[in-house]
Amino acid sequence: MIPVTGIVHGTSQSRERILQQQGPHTTASINVIVLNLTQRCPLKCIYCYASSGGSQELDFSKLYQNFIRFLDKVKPRVLIISGGEPLYYSHIWDLLEELRKYNTCVSLSTSGMCLDEDAVNKLKYFGVRYVGVSLDSPSSYADSKIRKASSLEKIISSINILKKYDIEVGLRTTLTWVSYASVDNLIEFCKKFNIGRLCLYYLMPSGRGRDLYNTLALNNHYIRAKFLVYITKLVECNPDVDILLVTEPSDMLAIALLSSDNEDEFYRKVRTWCNRTMCGAGSKIISIFYDGEVHPCQFMRDIACGNIMNNTILDILTKAREIHLKLPTCRYCTFLNYCHGCPIKIAYGRSAIDPECALLSLYLSLDRIRLASWQMKILREWACTLHHEAFQEAGS
Repeated sequence: MIPVTGIVHGTSQSRERILQQQGPHTTASINVIVLNLTQRCPLKCIYCYASSGGSQELDFSKLYQNFIRFLDKVKPRVLIISGGEPLYYSHIWDLLEELRKYNTCVSLSTSGMCLDEDAVNKLKYFGVRYVGVSLDSPSSYADSKIRKASSLEKIISSINILKKYDIEVGLRTTLTWVSYASVDNLIEFCKKFNIGRLCLYYLMPSGRGRDLYNTLALNNHYIRAKFLVYITKLVECNPDVDILLVTEPSDMLAIALLSSDNEDEFYRKVRTWCNRTMCGAGSKIISIFYDGEVHPCQFMRDIACGNIMNNTILDILTKAREIHLKLPTCRYCTFLNYCHGCPIKIAYGRSAIDPECALLSLYLSLDRIRLASWQMKILREWACTLHHEAFQEAGS
């Protein structure tokens, strides 16, 4: 995750509140574990990374035997309960009851279509501290066209109930050609309903999104450059909404460049934020799916670290760390140690560097965007150090 608000303003209010709720933590062996509990979902999003829509779900007894009872040793900073729709999981309340015994920071990622007073009251009772609600556009027409069966009125009702029970709420948006033009309206939506966090996920070539990636992904370099300039200015003007970009590590470099007044400030920001923004697939994050398969991240479905039905989480984490060290990186880039690139996109594009690198987008758009001379100098020096073939592959 790229904490755009944090990079631009130095801190982000909603993130600080969540960290305070977690309490002291210094020994986590992994930062984030995503539990994709079930294929069932009321929506039929055309880009769904989990290919939701079936009926398969995680075996709860195996989940307890090989995962839950080891939580004291694993000590994740955050456990994200997802799906499909996690509230459709037949053992959701049994799971949350068990998790409460381990004092784990639990977040819920939901469609927002199944939240009523009873469900939210239970979430509060079981200690769920944050709920991310999916919404691609505050326009009912645009949101329902891409997510299918979505109801803006129901999502607003769910948000109001969550706020009533004093549960931290955030929006989760998948950036596509349909949704990226609504980002400013999404920020206004957050301000209107007192929502502290907006997570913008780039579409990934995973699940159903793989077939539509070349059609829906925001992967035109000029549009990406204009968007990065635009989102930086939006964040500068809206410090009360914590805005994050997800699934493209190089965005940290671009946001640091665009939000700095000079070269020294840029490099200071890069050094400050790189440990939080580099790809941590298999080392900082793993994702457990409804069939028991464990992947280095929720979008990396082609690589498995083991299966929770047959292996303990401790064995799986050992394998995941080994896999992390072998993932493809932008090996020719001078910012390699601060970014690494997205291994999914590098593999998908069969490129020597991340084909959606934010610095590449800015460099290829130098004649179309307004930058200071020191910013152009950094981009040109960076481009000169790249291996010629790698640059040609990524920029084509």
